[in-house]
Amino acid sequence: LRMAVAAAVCAAGARAELIQTAREGRAFICLTGQLSRLELKSKLRHLVEPLRSSFKSVDIAMILSAGDPSFTNRETIQAKAHGPYSSFQNAESALEGVTKNRLARVFVPPGMPQHDERYLAQLDKPGPRSFRARRATSHVRQWAMQSECLSAMYELERREAPAEYSLVARFREDVYFPAPVNVSALRSNAEQGRLSVCKCESHYGVNDKGAFVPRKHAPTYFSALLTEYYLWPVRTVGNANSTIRNPETFLQAVLQQHKLPVEHVEPSVMSPMPTRLNSTSSDSFCIK
Repeated sequence: LRMAVAAAVCAAGARAELIQTAREGRAFICLTGQLSRLELKSKLRHLVEPLRSSFKSVDIAMILSAGDPSFTNRETIQAKAHGPYSSFQNAESALEGVTKNRLARVFVPPGMPQHDERYLAQLDKPGPRSFRARRATSHVRQWAMQSECLSAMYELERREAPAEYSLVARFREDVYFPAPVNVSALRSNAEQGRLSVCKCESHYGVNDKGAFVPRKHAPTYFSALLTEYYLWPVRTVGNANSTIRNPETFLQAVLQQHKLPVEHVEPSVMSPMPTRLNSTSSDSFCIK
């Protein structure tokens, strides 16, 4: 009997040690967009929980603008906001018990940004210049929010210094996850220095709904879009061989410019779906 008890105790200890080993490292998630369109339910269940089972800690930052929901694309102009959060305090309180290190930051959009006319001219959706300018303004604001993820990452990372994050992610506030992400595949890509993006909704470029990023590439991924658009447009927008027609192809051009390798993963690995895909939508999404 003593031997059986001792064996059971050793086995339990070994299992505990295995679980602890499996949960090494830290992960960081940054959500960007509008508070009024924030969706958290599926993200907590199918994004955060799988990460918590693999990482020792998962920190979350939210960079969101306040106010009524705003939509630029015509197919989503009549869409209803999915976010049930009336204040930043309510949104942050939804993360209590989920993560110890978190922050919610109000993003104040700049005034009407100056645009590169070449970018406006190349946008693929028809319409007057005013419509294309609204689209471009929305793109710039998204890139500005994404750039603020970098300072948020550094701030939360310092709370448990010197341990850096092992994996970093950024997703739009209104996407939802119909199934759990495959952390093993995402972690493997990151360890090999590759970004992970969903192969769906790429629109001839790279899906811009979000990505998993190796920590070493996080500064470039978060800040390069805004930097390239304003400081080095000749390398992307103004390139003679430019095929930029939307934010997805601009993202592709920027990642290529900075030599960041990208893995276009199957929906079974991760599938952040846009909210416009509802029962009345004529669009399709390659989820399997």
